Amino acid sequence: MFDIGETLVRDDRYWGSWADWLGTPRHTLSALVGAVTAQGLDNSEALKLVQPAIDIPA
Repeated sequence: MFDIGETLVRDDRYWGSWADWLGTPRHTLSALVGAVTAQGLDNSEALKLVQPAIDIPA
């Protein structure tokens, strides 16, 4: 399934919740998600850039 342009699923809500919880601006986390994706890394690496010691599964 392809979801071009966030037609079916809106990731901005998901990442926005993470940004709020981490206390970082939403647009900053969004830019970091784009940067790690462009490098071929997992999106969750963006969270580690904001808070390096984060335990994502917890």
